[in-house]
Formats: sequence, C-alpha cells, structure tokens
Amino acid sequence: MNSLPRILLVVDDWEALERYEDKLAPRSASVEAWPLGREGLKRAAEAEFDWILVDLILEDLTPTEAHAELGAHPPVGSPRLIYVGSPAEIQDIPEESGIKKLNRPFEWTTLLRMLEHGN
Repeated sequence: MNSLPRILLVVDDWEALERYEDKLAPRSASVEAWPLGREGLKRAAEAEFDWILVDLILEDLTPTEAHAELGAHPPVGSPRLIYVGSPAEIQDIPEESGIKKLNRPFEWTTLLRMLEHGN
C-alpha cells in the first residue's frame, strides 16, 4: 500500500478521532489531530499539510462556518480538503474544485483510496 501524505484531522468527537488516527497513522507520514474545530482550522494556516479532513459534526462551528473559517484563514500551501458529514451537513458546502465530500457512514477503504489516489 502506498504511503499517505501529511494529514490534518479536525474532529471534535474523541471516539471518532481515535478511529481516524488508528486507521490513518500507520499509513501516513504524519497525522496531526485537533479536537476543536476553530482551533484545528486555524492550524491549517500555520503548517503545511497535503490533506485536511474536517468532520462536520463540530460543537463550535456549523458546517458553513467551518468552510468560512478556512476561507478566513487560508491553509498553507495547497492542501486538498475532505469534508465528512451527513448529506444534510454537506449540502450547504459550496461546490468548489478540489473539495471532496464524503457522506457518513462511509467505508474506510473509500477514505483511504481518496487519500492515496486523490479521488
């Protein structure tokens, strides 16, 4: 299996965060996890990542606010974005090139394929 790139996880559910880390850390050069939405998204403006994965069930931000936060604090470099959420959470995120949307529930193999191959 190919090595995955540097990944920023913004997930404020501790159990979900552990599942993401367990699945991604062994396959990635680096996984940095932030359990607070606003602070995690600001981290994207401070360090370079290949991928930013935002699970849209955030206590401190709505899905639209999370997307706006990334616009207010643009990520360093050109990371690819994955938003994970229910169809209702994802529907309000504008369609933009390069943004991947993953409906919950999902198969881990789908997420790994997105990260490894960019699709």
